[in-house]
Amino acid sequence: MKKIIVLSVFIMSAVIIFFACTKENNEAAIQNSPAQTNLTQNDLKINNLIKTFKDKIAYYKANPDLKDGETVPADSALWYLEATINYSHAFPNEYYDGFEIDTSYITVPVNSDGTVDMSVLTQKYEEMKSNVAADYHNSQFTEKGLSFVDLSEVSGSDNTLTLEVKTATGEKNNEPPPPTPVDGPFSLGDNWWYGEDAGKCDEAAGEGKDAAKRLWEEAQATIPDPNGNYTFIGPFIYKEIEGGNDEFLYPNDPQPNDNHLDYYLFYASTEYGPCGDDTLCLEYPEMNTYWNRLKYLMYHFYLDQAGWENYDIMCIFSFDDDSYPYESNNITYTKYFHYGTLKFGIKIYYSSGDGPEEL
Repeated sequence: MKKIIVLSVFIMSAVIIFFACTKENNEAAIQNSPAQTNLTQNDLKINNLIKTFKDKIAYYKANPDLKDGETVPADSALWYLEATINYSHAFPNEYYDGFEIDTSYITVPVNSDGTVDMSVLTQKYEEMKSNVAADYHNSQFTEKGLSFVDLSEVSGSDNTLTLEVKTATGEKNNEPPPPTPVDGPFSLGDNWWYGEDAGKCDEAAGEGKDAAKRLWEEAQATIPDPNGNYTFIGPFIYKEIEGGNDEFLYPNDPQPNDNHLDYYLFYASTEYGPCGDDTLCLEYPEMNTYWNRLKYLMYHFYLDQAGWENYDIMCIFSFDDDSYPYESNNITYTKYFHYGTLKFGIKIYYSSGDGPEEL
């Protein structure tokens, strides 16, 4: 799906020009605050752009009959819808045990010159916020938080844009994990079946968990920063990761294709040897190895590349296991693997006294 909210130099220029009237005074106030010495210039810029936009929404809500002809470039307007809802109401910096995704849609009228009336944009922001709130409050989780809102274009014409609004509600875990040992969080006895909710290897019945779920829990818990006061803005990037995909072969493996630690994520195939209990049970040293490798994918594999300098890991959007047969040279084999999706965004720290509010 094509992301419409691309914060290019051209779009940012249009955004900055549009809100230039109030930006300088607001930015000067933040810069003069002694508590804000840790904010970057980009943090300051984004804080001011969103706060000014929120002020305009409040003004147009208070004056619904206002007809002043003020418009916003369509691309900039769409960036604001996504950035402002996340800035105002999302809590990405929480410990979550899982995510529930709901989808709604809004249609935004676009003028012939490619702009959106500010009065219309105010209405669309309130419509989106109402949809997000409904999805969030209808979540089946008891303890929950709004993790993020993601917008993308699903259709458009010269005079309308239809946007898909994804609301990600997280199931809160109110008990932060203890400090993780250097080698990893798994200790003697933490031997887990690769998947299928089969539980620990030495237990007769499953626990509703498996190696994939435990790896997800422990790796996801490394992301939140309890002392951080930040939000994420787009364009968001999703990266699919999968054991068995050549992109994720572990480099310099002394024994490739032996069903043992061949990839950054678990992968085994009967094409390379028997896949019995010794292979499908991940003993605790292997669990720690895969945990460290998953962390490498989260914090280095992409983020160390050119063009990723402004990005940080937001969450492990999904992580699971699977198995299925396949044919090679007219012989049927079975493969077993872990797979998931990592989500990245641009981290922005709040100015003093600001932060998200519950919907």
